[in-house]
Amino acid sequence: MGATIPGWSPEIERGFKEILFRFLEEIQCTRAALYLYGPGDLFLLATQYGFGRRDPLAIEHRVKDPMVARVRELRGVPVAYNHRNELGPLAEYIKTAGNSRLLLVPLIVGDEIIGFVDARDKGRKQSFERPDISKAGKIAAAMVDFARRSGFVIADEELVPVPEPRVSKPRPAPVGETRPPLLDESGLENLHDAALDCLLDNQVSAVAATLTTPEGAATLINTRAGGAEIDREAFANTQVGMIPIQETAYWQTLGPDTRWEISRRSAAFLLSNFLHGEQGALLATAQIVDTVPWYEGKQYGATQVMDEARHVEVYRRFVQEKLQHEYPVNPELKKLLDLILSDSRWDFKFLGMQIMVEGLALAAFGTMRDTTNNALLRDLTAAVMEDESRHVAFGVLSLREHLANMDERGRVEREDFVYEAAVLMRDRLTNREVWETMGLDADRCVAIALASPLSTEFRRRLFSKIVPNVKSLGLLSNRQRARFAALGVLEFEHGTTSDEDQESEEAGRSLPN
Repeated sequence: MGATIPGWSPEIERGFKEILFRFLEEIQCTRAALYLYGPGDLFLLATQYGFGRRDPLAIEHRVKDPMVARVRELRGVPVAYNHRNELGPLAEYIKTAGNSRLLLVPLIVGDEIIGFVDARDKGRKQSFERPDISKAGKIAAAMVDFARRSGFVIADEELVPVPEPRVSKPRPAPVGETRPPLLDESGLENLHDAALDCLLDNQVSAVAATLTTPEGAATLINTRAGGAEIDREAFANTQVGMIPIQETAYWQTLGPDTRWEISRRSAAFLLSNFLHGEQGALLATAQIVDTVPWYEGKQYGATQVMDEARHVEVYRRFVQEKLQHEYPVNPELKKLLDLILSDSRWDFKFLGMQIMVEGLALAAFGTMRDTTNNALLRDLTAAVMEDESRHVAFGVLSLREHLANMDERGRVEREDFVYEAAVLMRDRLTNREVWETMGLDADRCVAIALASPLSTEFRRRLFSKIVPNVKSLGLLSNRQRARFAALGVLEFEHGTTSDEDQESEEAGRSLPN
């Protein structure tokens, strides 16, 4: 078995057999087979447990066979069939030896199918239930991860693409496909419930709805921000680190009009990058819904897509209508977003977006909420933070167990990615674009900003959530600790993680008033 698959070896076979045996143990099915894509547009039998003479197993499936056609329709989500009348054309594959139940588990890399697991009846004639489907998704992710780590090449030819869903033929609903969870059942389920509540009555929804009508916008602006224009004095005196040269000797040499214009443009620069970060989060989260290998991740991710779309609209309106000056995406932020969006691995998307970009944004949002003198900005930022705290907790809960089982090579690669992202995020906060558009000496202003205690402290505190989260994921080795110490942020390692913060917040809401 597996000998005709390019790149196959005894070591590869042992690795897949170990994972497949774990599959049988955890799901308690009586037999299971692994098929991998090979030459000639065939899915070839790689290894199996439990099948015998009474229930012979196909050694290959063509791409157009009913079994492969069904796997392609699943788009990465395992499906269980517990009754013969659910099987349709698949019935011929399990009609021997009294088989009546089937669990199909696709193995997906990005948008491509590398194989699938064909699992049969559970012991004592039990049905495949909701926990079995969750476990199957987890073990499928382990198989894909092993294929990558081992350097195993599935085939020289192009893999089988996952088809776009057809509106006229929706995917059949898997048994138990209703809710989380795979990794942390209660944690992800609570996040999902909280997200659904916030879709209905979150402050962001109220602010966004108010801003979408001219009458509502005028009311909100006039009652909360002191008129149709932003309060110039209040905004110029805002100290949130978004004006890196503030409280420096150079700042004192500038006239009131120049200070105001720097304040407006610095706010526009920071909020424009908030906006671009939210746009990136919208795209990345849509990818997460598609690529994350278990259903609860897709379910919660779908609520986050709605959150991000709402945030994009809120910040777009504030930047364009109130500040009236929008900056393009910062080069460092764009580089990180491109890395996240172009990597097909779901856990890198989580690390880059949920842990790094969202974690840094959460700290920046908190500083702005606590220090800005603009009531409208304070209110909408506080509301956005409610969503963002859940998003970061989602990343922590989803990655913790996955990374705990990773080998040293994979862990080091992810540590390097985290560090690279941290450096990119730190280096983007000098406001060079503002100084250039103002006609000021940009190099001088950047040098002043880098030396400013206010700006330095602001940049440092942006890592207050990232460092404890990274530590809880097992990505703070001695090597990583030394690099974080050089960045001046290691002291935050003892802080609470985002999932702990979320639990505390939810507990506080449940207390009687």
